[in-house]
Amino acid sequence: MAQREKRSGFDRYVDRVFKEDPKLKLGYLAALAQEPISTQLAVLRHRLGMTQEEVAKRMHLSQSNVARLERRDENPTSKMVARAAKALGCRVLLIPEKELSQFLAA
Repeated sequence: MAQREKRSGFDRYVDRVFKEDPKLKLGYLAALAQEPISTQLAVLRHRLGMTQEEVAKRMHLSQSNVARLERRDENPTSKMVARAAKALGCRVLLIPEKELSQFLAA
């Protein structure tokens, strides 16, 4: 059975800072949104304290497939991204660039 990744002291610190300053968290998420989808998936998985094995189990894939999905040079299909997002408890959103700042300000 997969072991849940242990949350580091740094992760707990970041959680506390984000709770104290929601605008900082929005800035972090906005910056993360500029990264390739593979990086976003890996970062979010780590922030949620999940292992690749746990995500793989939820996606009905092997751990190596999840590792491949998280590689920066991969170009996953939209269906695979949606499956990974669901496994992480996230959603995939398409937001027009000109409306992004309004979305983040809400």
